[in-house]
Amino acid sequence: MSDLRTDLERLGERAAPKTDAFERLEFRRRRRERNRRIAAGLLALVLFVGGSVAAFSAFRDTDAPTPGGGSDEFFALWPDQTADGLAEAQAAVDAGDPDLAWRTDPIEVARRFATEKLLWPEASVDLEFGEGADPDEAVARSSVPPGASCDQFVTEAECPTSPTTVTLRRSGGSGGVWNVVRAHGADLDLPLVAGDVVSSGTWITVPTSLPEGEKMSMGIQFLTACDRQGFDDNVAVTDGQLELYVSAVPEGCTGYVYAMAPPTGVGAVAIGSFLFSDAEATPAIDYLVQEIAAVPVRFVNDTPTEVAEFACDGTGSIAPTDSAVIAQPDGVHVGVTASGDLPVSFSVGDLGGDGAEPGERTETVWQLAPGESAISCSVESPEFGGVASAASLNVVDPNGYFVPAELSCASVVGQIPEYGEGARGFAGDPVQVVRDHVSGLEFDDTVERALYPESELPVVRVVRDGDVVARTTLRDDGRGGWLVDTLENCDGTLFGWREGIAGVTGPPTEPGVLGPGVYYFQDDVHPAANGLLFVT
Repeated sequence: MSDLRTDLERLGERAAPKTDAFERLEFRRRRRERNRRIAAGLLALVLFVGGSVAAFSAFRDTDAPTPGGGSDEFFALWPDQTADGLAEAQAAVDAGDPDLAWRTDPIEVARRFATEKLLWPEASVDLEFGEGADPDEAVARSSVPPGASCDQFVTEAECPTSPTTVTLRRSGGSGGVWNVVRAHGADLDLPLVAGDVVSSGTWITVPTSLPEGEKMSMGIQFLTACDRQGFDDNVAVTDGQLELYVSAVPEGCTGYVYAMAPPTGVGAVAIGSFLFSDAEATPAIDYLVQEIAAVPVRFVNDTPTEVAEFACDGTGSIAPTDSAVIAQPDGVHVGVTASGDLPVSFSVGDLGGDGAEPGERTETVWQLAPGESAISCSVESPEFGGVASAASLNVVDPNGYFVPAELSCASVVGQIPEYGEGARGFAGDPVQVVRDHVSGLEFDDTVERALYPESELPVVRVVRDGDVVARTTLRDDGRGGWLVDTLENCDGTLFGWREGIAGVTGPPTEPGVLGPGVYYFQDDVHPAANGLLFVT
């Protein structure tokens, strides 16, 4: 038999381009550099919030109408993917079908998951039940026993060296069938649980210890009722994480997200796209899964609005539970209405909060980074006590307004003047005010507006050799001038605020050529020669 790489390359030669290939190529072309550390933290928080109402609701009954795409509020990877499939399996087991007796044993379900889906030759399974665990939930860790041969499908294949952990869920209590509802490996662990909501226009971020630059296959797949193909990508590890962009998806569709090794190669059949599909036919391809993470989810196709609207009632509940908003030049607009008979308070991400009286609508503008964030509301009630709830907010920035302001290093707070009442600031463009009055700038520093370009409080950052080394926040003096409000810079750099013209220091990029600006010259041997040069 041929090895895995040859098989995949052979298949790739016959594969047609994906229907969304040009869309994804255009997206990559337009993608701006994002602040990865902010995005990762926000995404993990929002995925938790989005899934909190559905966490392991895989086997709940519902009278709700079926959304588009055939979602029936059933979330499992294998052996069943739909509520109908679950009902058929349970009926067969109840009838005493000997061929399905293994469905009542979580160890056997986990073992068969490894041998039938991952194509391991055999699997050792350790079953774990946490203290006080739900008796209808189990966690199993599967591994290939030492000495096993893994070349039954792929010639000279190396066996997986790390275990795969699966979470299983039983329906119907004692005697019910078990299903795998989540899988993850040592280096691949999706920040999702069964039933989470994943929105179009968002990123799925997977922290990993895999080597920088190593490529993994990531993708999403829909159930056949959605009548839509999923998509996959070969994603390289960057800054200790893998990222997959979720483009337009069918509203309310059920499917799953996956990340796996080995990568499948450009144009080749994506193994993850059929491992847990409910389609009857699957490609006849030789493969061996080294490591995988997969979670069944529900997809929503949010249409961003210019103002994200939320309502907080008298019980502390917030609605809707997820929304999308398009960033404006001055920031992200959020409207909150107190729909009950009690005052409410709300917070936006980790930036702070505000409040609203009963029946009042409050619209505020926030400097939220593109990506996922959380909106929470709370109410103090004699009946309910202090209660709070949260919703997810997806901020999209197609115009590229947002510029990160986070410093690239440990920061210190610089000294700024203490202004008395009626103090007058400096008129003009905020960026030019910072250029003129922040000392410590060098010729090659980039001074530019950060966060959103028309924010009420201007934030100006200083970029040196690609790193953000300082940032200044200005405030209005009430007469059209700007006063310095905060000054932060990297520890070890020398930035300060001067009421007079500060100028710049350091050698220019092109010796002997000075652009327009104010330059400060210092001569330690002849101090009398120190002075300013104005170039227009």
